[in-house]
Amino acid sequence: MTVRVNKSSFNIREKLSELERPIGLKGSELMKAETAQEARNLVSAGRRNLIINGDMKVAQRGTSSTSTGYRTVDRIQCTHAQITQTQTQQSLTSGDPYDEGLRYFFRVQNTSVSSNSTAISEISYRIEGQDINQSGWNFKSGNSYLTVSFWVRSSLAGTYYFWLNSPETSAVGYYRIPFTLSSNTWTKITHSIPGNSGITIDNDNGTGLILYWIPYYGTDYTGSTALTEQWSGRTGNDYLPDFVQNWCNTASATFDITGVQLEVGKNATEFEHRSYGEELALCQRYYEVIDNYHASAHRGLDNNFDGHTTITGPVYAVTKRTGPTVTISNVYGWIANNSGWTSGTSVNINGTQYVNQAGITGRWQWTGDSTSQNTTGVRLTIKADAEL
Repeated sequence: MTVRVNKSSFNIREKLSELERPIGLKGSELMKAETAQEARNLVSAGRRNLIINGDMKVAQRGTSSTSTGYRTVDRIQCTHAQITQTQTQQSLTSGDPYDEGLRYFFRVQNTSVSSNSTAISEISYRIEGQDINQSGWNFKSGNSYLTVSFWVRSSLAGTYYFWLNSPETSAVGYYRIPFTLSSNTWTKITHSIPGNSGITIDNDNGTGLILYWIPYYGTDYTGSTALTEQWSGRTGNDYLPDFVQNWCNTASATFDITGVQLEVGKNATEFEHRSYGEELALCQRYYEVIDNYHASAHRGLDNNFDGHTTITGPVYAVTKRTGPTVTISNVYGWIANNSGWTSGTSVNINGTQYVNQAGITGRWQWTGDSTSQNTTGVRLTIKADAEL
């Protein structure tokens, strides 16, 4: 005799959730994932971080500068007006970011004060358009997300702003995020950003997105028309809402960031740590220092080391984003029969002498003149800048 038992269908996820097992927060989120991509994001599979040097550990140019632009931590640009400030790479020795494996942070410090309405202090990071296009983020869809996360600290308590800018987008190119800080306290900020049908990002090596952290904008650049937590445009010079606190008018004020991560999806995952060597190679696409480079000079057709002399440069460690601006310094020439290095002024190899200033892969040459006819080699420092 055959007995058939029928049982109504049930939701296996609901039944599993009833089990008293310590699956944890991530386990619970994984069970609720509706797509393979969501599950992949939750388990941190594959490379996620679109930011290079987000842990601030590579600083090829140096560790301290009072100038604007790219001066210290690689890929991080600093701008200020109406004040003076110092940008530095600093070491972490304790605190919540340290516990997550971060050992460096980027700092700007105000070294003068100004209540001028045009005073500004900003930190920025630029991403190539092709890296956004090929990231998996459908920036045209409101159902596709990027998630940004970072650690931030200021000596002055108050509300600050992070904003994302799509420079090729006119009508809706701004996404502004306010965040509140207590003084001298590391705070982790996390925010998911949807796409928008009005966004335009070219699939090339130009700037596709810019990330900004703003210690302060004067009232000439703020106003009530600047909307937050949505893609919107800009009216006049209303880049951001008004600041309550004035960082630029506070002596010795500091503003720090580290652990910057931008990833596809609605979930912020743990910071993606990469080795120093890997991070350096990623940075060298935009800037590379070749220190103490040695090269031999080659005789011209007249068998003299004179105006026909060419000195071929090295191949870059990494292919550059575009043909870089090349500068040379610390030039010395080896003089035949002199058994020693002589400073660059006597071998006449300088910024006006070198030609064919390197393509994206390197290999260029310098040409000497009659005053360098006895030069059989050079030693110099090469800096190749291909930043956005």
